[in-house]
Amino acid sequence: MIFNCGSIKAELLVPTVTVTNPDGTTKSSADEAVDDDAQE
Repeated sequence: MIFNCGSIKAELLVPTVTVTNPDGTTKSSADEAVDDDAQE
């Protein structure tokens, strides 16, 4: 369940990139897009 077709691996790489925000916040790509508009 945890290591299913490497889905977790791919999902982990996506947030890792978006997590590196100038604000220093840790959010997902979807949350980051919404938060970006709200914060900015």
